[in-house]
Amino acid sequence: LLLSFSLSLSPRQLRARCTQLEKTVRWWSDCTTTWRDKWSCIRNERNLARDELKRTKAALAAAEREIGQLAGRCDELTRKISRLCSVGSFCLRQLVTTNAPGTGTNYINQFHYITANICEQKFVESGTLAQMSG
Repeated sequence: LLLSFSLSLSPRQLRARCTQLEKTVRWWSDCTTTWRDKWSCIRNERNLARDELKRTKAALAAAEREIGQLAGRCDELTRKISRLCSVGSFCLRQLVTTNAPGTGTNYINQFHYITANICEQKFVESGTLAQMSG
């Protein structure tokens, strides 16, 4: 069929037909290349977005772990402060009730000074002060 078609055309018509086919093939080749380039770019963007999502999820998980640790540490410190306050209020009542009237204020001031030193010492021993300042 192709042979009979090509025999019925003149050489000039065959050249024109070949030129047209070459243009068509070139056009399809260009389209394919353009399509490949566009989808390659889109695929790269998708992969970058996936990588960024993975990094963001990892950062979120790390932040959640840190929040959990800090919440636990906060609860622990709150319990320590509560214990110190209950011990402190008991000691304060003892100081006020065992001393003569009029001298309680002096003892209260001494108590605040002593408890502040005790609290500071406990923070230093537990490493909390160093962690908070560092």
